[in-house]
Amino acid sequence: DAASQIEDLPGVRGVRLYRGSLLDVGDKRAWVVAPPREARHLVPPTQIREGDADEAARRVRAGGWAVLSETIADSLDASVGDLVTIPSPRPTRMRVAAVSTNLGWSPGSILLNADDYASAWNTDAASALHIETDPGTAPDAVKPQIQEALGTRRAFQVETRDERQAVHYAASRDGLTRLTQIAILVLVAAVLA
Repeated sequence: DAASQIEDLPGVRGVRLYRGSLLDVGDKRAWVVAPPREARHLVPPTQIREGDADEAARRVRAGGWAVLSETIADSLDASVGDLVTIPSPRPTRMRVAAVSTNLGWSPGSILLNADDYASAWNTDAASALHIETDPGTAPDAVKPQIQEALGTRRAFQVETRDERQAVHYAASRDGLTRLTQIAILVLVAAVLA
């Protein structure tokens, strides 16, 4: 019912289900990203390492195709166009639309559409709501209305795409800072030894 409440708000063009989780692929715990087919930025073009970003987006949108990160593609010995079995709760065969970076998740990632995810995980549950605003409507203008519609009784956090990216990049920077600190401590310990 949260989706229907939000969909009726002024400035909201559509509300779709976003799905995702973690999945063991061999010895890797992959981050599975499953935006709705209608998402404007379904496949991040700057993250593609093999294949064409526009073609990959068309294929993922159509269904039966997934973008695998380099780490996951290597572990499955797969490249663009290959047929692989995603070891989801309901193992699913999909073609590789493109090979990407790890999307900031070092064990690797898999990107497919939310409908394929629902089928492979045998669930209709959503991980998040993907809200698209009307053309010319700033996400920041709609955000307070969405928060009000959800109220305090719901366990949702409302973030714009820019805010979510900022959180993601901050976490990456924190990780790099920690690694740098560890490297310095190891070097100091080696010098003292």
